[in-house]
Amino acid sequence: MRTIAEQGPSKRMNKQEMLEYMEQLEKRVGLVQSEIARLNHSHEKMKQDLRFLELMLLEEYHMLLQIMDRKQGTLRIHAK
Repeated sequence: MRTIAEQGPSKRMNKQEMLEYMEQLEKRVGLVQSEIARLNHSHEKMKQDLRFLELMLLEEYHMLLQIMDRKQGTLRIHAK
């Protein structure tokens, strides 16, 4: 796929061709902006899911330590 610069308007474009070319560029910009918004939303969702899983894992470790030996109060797991 060629870049926009490589596909750029020829020097002999008339006004109508230039307007059509600008419209194509605006559509591309809109598509890219939509994709960026979708990816940002997906990224935030993944961060939330990861934090939830991290907290669940820490809880399970704490329960496991309690089950293994209730007498050893020196074993600890710390979150960031």
